[in-house]
Formats: sequence, C-alpha cells, structure tokens
Amino acid sequence: MPLSGGAVLLLGGVSPLQGTPRPALITADGELQALSFGPQKECDEFDGTMADVASADPGGVSKARDGSYIMLNKFCGLVYSFRLPSPLSGAPYRQ
Repeated sequence: MPLSGGAVLLLGGVSPLQGTPRPALITADGELQALSFGPQKECDEFDGTMADVASADPGGVSKARDGSYIMLNKFCGLVYSFRLPSPLSGAPYRQ
C-alpha cells in the first residue's frame, strides 16, 4: 500500500510454505527494509497488534480521513482499523 512521501508498505501475510510474516517497507529512495511486527497470528488470536496486520491476507486497504488504515483480512473476514508505527522503519533487507 502506498504511504505518504513515496514509500510503499508490503503486506503479504503468511502461507503454508512461509509461516512467518514478512512485512517490508520500500522507501522513497528505493531501499528495501524488513519490518518486525511480531510473530504469526491466527484469526482467533486477534489482539489488536501489528502482528495481526502482518499475518493477514489483505483483501484491500484504504486510508481514512483521520490517517488510519482500513484493511480486510481475507483469511477470516475481519476488518482492521490501524495506525502505522511512527516512525515506520526497519532493518535493511538481507537475502
């Protein structure tokens, strides 16, 4: 999802082959940063943390007028409203 300032947040959830969430940030200058939002969370473990967002299968994301984001989790049909951590930054991505 595009962020202000030209950065992009990548949310991909988890899969049977990749059980750890791997959110990433692409900065406006093209740097790829790995973010740490916490361990994988199942739908019935929802606790309102960014781990819930990172573990989701995003079905669409929209930015609200108040600056928060609204996202559908296709895994379980939940709709999340959240604000991103500030500042949003991570570690340089290493393969």
